[in-house]
Amino acid sequence: MAMTPRQKFARYTEPTTTKLEKGFAGVPAGALLHISTPAALDARIRAIPSGQTLSLVDLRREFAEVNDADATCPVTTSMYVRIVADVALLDLEEGASIDEITPFWRVVEPNSTIASRIEGARDFIVDRRRAEGIG
Repeated sequence: MAMTPRQKFARYTEPTTTKLEKGFAGVPAGALLHISTPAALDARIRAIPSGQTLSLVDLRREFAEVNDADATCPVTTSMYVRIVADVALLDLEEGASIDEITPFWRVVEPNSTIASRIEGARDFIVDRRRAEGIG
């Protein structure tokens, strides 16, 4: 049986930083690679003020700096941001208000791969960005 978004969120609880022996996802061998958690990403996304955005590249850069790493893993970051978005949409579906859910639309572009993998996300992101005056 497939895990629910909340189970996936809870599964990844320990951040790690490791020295790469081989290059990975554009990060060279020898670099310190940080792997965050859905909870840490969720907290950072919630801190983005209404009407502002933060690119995934900048989000990864922030996490690398804070964790004394050369880079933050682009693969797991995308995967975890998707989990954060899935949980937010599930919360909304279950009755949470828009102000109570994680504003993932502030980091997920409407035409991104992440948005394309979540049913209805593109239009939702466009609507939320428009409501916040994000162009």
